Amino acid sequence: PRLTGTMARILKEKNARYGCATLCGGGGQGATTIIEREK
Repeated sequence: PRLTGTMARILKEKNARYGCATLCGGGGQGATTIIEREK
């Protein structure tokens, strides 16, 4: 929730449409989230 919430806030501040957030879980694990802000 914090990662997506922060990304949503930054997208709004910068008036951007797309954002990409990544997270390293260690041991070769990782996750990526791509967010699109609707206008």
